Amino acid sequence: MRRDAGFARADNVAPGGVRVAGLVLAAGLGTRAGSSCPKAFFRLRGVPLYAIAARLLRPSVDRLVVGVPTALVTEAREELEGLAEVYPGGHTRFDTIAALAAACTEDLIVVHEAARPFATPALLSRVLNAARVQGAAVPATVPTSRVARVVDGCLIEIAAKTEAHVLQMPQAYRRGLLQYAIRTAKEEGLIDPTPAEVLLRLAVPVRVLPGEEHNFKITTPWDWEVAQGLVASISLEHRAAAPDGRAP
Repeated sequence: MRRDAGFARADNVAPGGVRVAGLVLAAGLGTRAGSSCPKAFFRLRGVPLYAIAARLLRPSVDRLVVGVPTALVTEAREELEGLAEVYPGGHTRFDTIAALAAACTEDLIVVHEAARPFATPALLSRVLNAARVQGAAVPATVPTSRVARVVDGCLIEIAAKTEAHVLQMPQAYRRGLLQYAIRTAKEEGLIDPTPAEVLLRLAVPVRVLPGEEHNFKITTPWDWEVAQGLVASISLEHRAAAPDGRAP
């Protein structure tokens, strides 16, 4: 991967000489969202979801890399000119993380997904600070309903409400740990794992921080309807422009 001309360093990056790279995952086709347009290219207040994610990360990173479907690289580069580097993503979320992370030499890597447009700078700051200290950090919320493990239609286990959590993004990792997770996942043939999932298998501690209620992932048409309603009452703190929320 090349560095785009005119790529600017952020002014308020990590203290203590720790350099940070930001990865935005926007390469999924989003078929469950019920549109022929990839989900990351849906627009809230006139701004594509991948651009909202990029704007969130930009002030906190030295380098920002976005992965999108190959056919839409040119469009995304025009949208993010001067803000981020844009490259083709992989077939899965894990493939995109691996491809983008391979180009990064920064000390810390924060991973965010375009489908979470309501994450706040405060959450990003907490995640980065925790990862600087502990090596890996992820936000999570406590589900309001019981969470069960089911195998072949049979109830196997019900998790205690105090122990069950729903993981969110952004997540941050020291580069060496992220590379370790990626390499292990490939060697063991794991199917589209998250880095945190692989580190758990390797008995590497991952710090879990309180997530944010509004930081849900847009996956289904219902999620998109909720997002459009929410955008009318909540501030996208990284400043998307225009008052409407609509899918292309």
